[in-house]
Amino acid sequence: MEKKYRLYLCDNKEDALLVYVIKRWTEMSKIPLGRTIIQKLCYFLKKSGVPFDFNYELYTYGPFSIDLYDKMDELLVDGVIRDQYSGKEKKEKSVYRVTESAEYLIKKYNGYIMNYKETIDRIINKLKEFTPTQLELLSTILYYIKSYQNFYSKLPTQNEVVCGVKEIKKNKFSEDDIKEKYNFIIENIL
Repeated sequence: MEKKYRLYLCDNKEDALLVYVIKRWTEMSKIPLGRTIIQKLCYFLKKSGVPFDFNYELYTYGPFSIDLYDKMDELLVDGVIRDQYSGKEKKEKSVYRVTESAEYLIKKYNGYIMNYKETIDRIINKLKEFTPTQLELLSTILYYIKSYQNFYSKLPTQNEVVCGVKEIKKNKFSEDDIKEKYNFIIENIL
């Protein structure tokens, strides 16, 4: 007999889709899934057609969604995911893992999830080797490109992206690093 799970906050297809993303990252990447990575990963997925209803604004570490931040807390409260903190110091980092109830949720909404499985797996496969700081830069570049595109109805040049990202991030990233990540976005994401 299959075990029943009581989910009070997180029992719909969008929640299941997010939980599936968390599960797939932990299966495909050796880099622990924390707060920064889940923010950037869902941003890339949304821009690739996965129907997340998270609104993003440019923030300290690139695109950030308070909606996603709150949803992760709801998943924790419902016991769908757990947070295994890394480190013993004050600045502990979140490390998210799925639980048995996550598997139940994924199974319950499997038909819906399968509509986006290929896109999710493709994007995770492209991003799985990047650190949170690298994902910060990549997502900031994509945010700049999409904002520029929405305003001017055309893609910005590489030089325009470099100048724009330098203005946003100051001297945090080198011009060469921005160019390299810009090329990655053009070749693999857009």
